[in-house]
Amino acid sequence: MKYLKGTDWIRHKCAPHGGAYYKIIDGIRVDISRKESYTSRNNNSYKKCYKVLLQKENGYLGQRNTFKDAVKLAEGGK
Repeated sequence: MKYLKGTDWIRHKCAPHGGAYYKIIDGIRVDISRKESYTSRNNNSYKKCYKVLLQKENGYLGQRNTFKDAVKLAEGGK
């Protein structure tokens, strides 16, 4: 298993771009994955965000702009 440096989040083996991590919190697996989307049609700039998902309940907790904020959301903070 490969951990994210300085944290206890485990990297997904099958993630194509290496932007997906998971951790088991209170018996429920929580996933954080990076998503990119267009912000404008003219200059083709991309916006990155991190989605937080619960695997057991198929729940969606939300998305955040930085990985640190996504970790806070996943671990129970806002």
